[in-house]
Amino acid sequence: MRHYRSTADSPVTVFAILERLAESYAVHSWIKPSESWASSQRRYSGSSGYVDTGIYGPNRYQWQRTEPNPALPIEYSTSYGDWTLLTDYSELSPDTFIIPQYCGGSDYSGNLVEVSNHKAMVELLEGAGLEDGTDFITYSGGYGTFDIAVRAYSLAEIDPSDAKEILSAIDGLSGYPLLDESLNSELEIESQNEAWDDWGKKEFTDELGKYFAAIIRRGLEDSNNYPATFRTLPCTEELAEYAESGDWVPEDKVSLWFIELSEYSNEYWVNEEGSSSYIDMADVVKNGFERAMTHWEDGERKRNLLWDEITRCLETAYLDNFYSELADKLFTPQHGFRCNRQWQHNAEDCPYGTK
Repeated sequence: MRHYRSTADSPVTVFAILERLAESYAVHSWIKPSESWASSQRRYSGSSGYVDTGIYGPNRYQWQRTEPNPALPIEYSTSYGDWTLLTDYSELSPDTFIIPQYCGGSDYSGNLVEVSNHKAMVELLEGAGLEDGTDFITYSGGYGTFDIAVRAYSLAEIDPSDAKEILSAIDGLSGYPLLDESLNSELEIESQNEAWDDWGKKEFTDELGKYFAAIIRRGLEDSNNYPATFRTLPCTEELAEYAESGDWVPEDKVSLWFIELSEYSNEYWVNEEGSSSYIDMADVVKNGFERAMTHWEDGERKRNLLWDEITRCLETAYLDNFYSELADKLFTPQHGFRCNRQWQHNAEDCPYGTK
């Protein structure tokens, strides 16, 4: 247990809070934050510059000088690391802050648990009437770094029930490092939706195309003297390339196919660092179609239905595309449709008519 010295004029309630925080395993650090540059400038140096008077005319902008005023309240810096780390025997004072565990991280450290805890802690402090910048500080820095520091003395200046709730929340982080499960679930869903929109949908579509293209090309290699087929279509390189393009995957089906295949493959979104989520789309597709379903009584039947739906979609889209391209080749604005290897100018002489 750490033993901190409090100032002589500290009230008993403050001392009790400091003692409880000192005994908590969920307190990561004790700090004294630095004053922000802007605050220091206003308090000790003053400022000068042109000020908009709001009066239209040649004298609208006037040069004004603001005199220094040390009596102004201190505004602490919100830059990550802009503080002094206290030792075990540092003297505590009203500008002493604590940094709780599991409430900070970055793009390369921590995960959605820390993001969730940070947000939940801010909501808890604001709900108790504490102000950001004075009673607590939300720090930020490069590479998405974030953290929170709470002024210990502020907990003695609010309603005792609110102070007890905040202290209990901080203590609870040492045993179960998640303040709000529902909030964490919401953030997980937001992270997964963002990943899906940013790269997931395209990567899933690409992997789906690669998977069927590989099946079609294997049919070409194994066909020997007998033409292999993909549903009703002969296996050709043109069909494989069309499958690989992914142009056949419908916008209104892609997310539903992904959800089903991720369930069949037992592959799910993971959050390892920061607030981003990841899933291996190649494994979702391959294992989704090929994983043994002995553990799932009705799983094989459902997967077969999905296989039929997806392959039928590819077949239909390819045929539509094929006949559309064929029609474009048979028609020109100058000659109409080409019939019997001759350009026909008269609709009556062409069985397909003219456009």
